[in-house]
Amino acid sequence: CNDLFYVAMNCELSSSCDLSSVQICTEDTLYIFDFLALGNEEKFLKALREILKNDRIIKVFLDLHHDAKLLNAKASIGDIRGTLDLHLVVEDATGEYMPDLNCVLGHFEIERHQSKSFNAFLLRKAAHAFIDICLRKNLEDYIRKSDVRAARAIESDGARLISFDATNDFALVSNDLQSNQRLDDMAPFQATEFHTDLNDLTQILPYEISESILRCKNVLREICLDIGEIPLAWSGVGSDYKRYPLCDIAKPVVTDELQHIAEYITNFGLDNRASVEGSLHRISAIRNRDRRLIGLTIRIGRYVKGSTFIISDLLHAYPDKSILFLGGPGSGKTTLIREVASVLAETKNVLIVDTSNEIGGDSDLKHECVGKARRMMVSDQSKQKDVMIECVQNHTPDVMVIDEIGRSKEVDAARTCVNRGVRLIASAHGNLE
Repeated sequence: CNDLFYVAMNCELSSSCDLSSVQICTEDTLYIFDFLALGNEEKFLKALREILKNDRIIKVFLDLHHDAKLLNAKASIGDIRGTLDLHLVVEDATGEYMPDLNCVLGHFEIERHQSKSFNAFLLRKAAHAFIDICLRKNLEDYIRKSDVRAARAIESDGARLISFDATNDFALVSNDLQSNQRLDDMAPFQATEFHTDLNDLTQILPYEISESILRCKNVLREICLDIGEIPLAWSGVGSDYKRYPLCDIAKPVVTDELQHIAEYITNFGLDNRASVEGSLHRISAIRNRDRRLIGLTIRIGRYVKGSTFIISDLLHAYPDKSILFLGGPGSGKTTLIREVASVLAETKNVLIVDTSNEIGGDSDLKHECVGKARRMMVSDQSKQKDVMIECVQNHTPDVMVIDEIGRSKEVDAARTCVNRGVRLIASAHGNLE
């Protein structure tokens, strides 16, 4: 393969995550093209397109998926031909998904230079070490696979297609590499299935409100019923989270309608929360000073089959690591840990500490969505820490699942559980900012 002409290319980002410069390294020269300083940008882009589309020039990249997306956004190249992705080469040899520059250089026994200004130079040294020992047939195979990766990156605008290796604890792997070489080892994709059980809820609501819910085509999140106000519904997620009148007729909620619902809900706790028997829906009461019911907030409970597929590696490849899911109210934390409990319970002794019965439902019989996981109810939120310790002492779980850890004593209890060898799967309100 010594008669081949190849260059190493590296793309650098600006503070606004746009392409700011391109490094191109030939056998003896490193060129750096700074878009912020170029006077005639289009002239350079024209030449760049010709290089990228010329399959007689091998273009070597560290992370072709990342750079192809940037180059297409800047130069509108459409496709890149004649590429060699060192991510692909090293992952194929070592199993390391998305190896960094140090890993790539170490694989080819090259000392890493500290300055980012010489990344393309180092990449060419790594490529030289690989091409020098690679058979032409193998090199052509890697180039073909790299070109497919570049095309996918451009088509998906940078979204990576990943898979999990079912023979290696669901370790994260590149889909294009595994689908070409070890298709039988690929974990089967799990389609996402949404289950809401609205019929359980509509049976306890006034007829007109029930009919409006069943006709609703939006993804319901909450229903708000306040005396003297028209019924309102919240739907959507993120920026699409919207409020709108639930019923076609603008008829205010009256006391009798709330009482109608309350007749079916007799288990309001001290936190004014209750659940619909046999379902995942949660109802919270608003009361006046005399403790009379004047409003209800109905949180629509749902479970989603297949929602944990994207974190299969976290669940299976690191069995001794606990996981904390962070997010705001209604972000899907509880929905996700329900599915986690069900998946892990297939092979582990999983116990759920269910403070508000939101994970397993408000019934002595746990909801089917948690599978083989067992469940301990908590009579009062202040006793959650005690039930966590009781769970470990009396039932020796492999995994404990807890919804909403938020107080210091619960954190201390969680630390005690981990120190006793229990894996914790928990959620909390918050973020990493």
